[in-house]
Amino acid sequence: MEIKRVLNNNTAISTNHNGIDILLMGAGIAFGKKQGQTVDMDKVEKTFIIKDKETLNKFTALVIDVPLAEISVAEKIINFAKIKLGKKFSDRAFYNQVSQILLAN
Repeated sequence: MEIKRVLNNNTAISTNHNGIDILLMGAGIAFGKKQGQTVDMDKVEKTFIIKDKETLNKFTALVIDVPLAEISVAEKIINFAKIKLGKKFSDRAFYNQVSQILLAN
């Protein structure tokens, strides 16, 4: 996938085959990379498809400041809650939950 924007060494924004912005996360996936270069998909650990631009912008700002390990823990907590509650969260709700978990520290 071609990089649209590098956020930090571990995250980048790209566009999927449907033209939707996606957030790619993985250790070192964007290290030394620039816009227009490709990401080694074998290094991608997580992919977030966020259709709402406002939520994507907020989540992007969060990802820049928060280590990948902490975001992964927050995601696991949310996924556990989804399974236990039997509900699906919207992109905005997911961002809000991740923010609350991370900001509680």
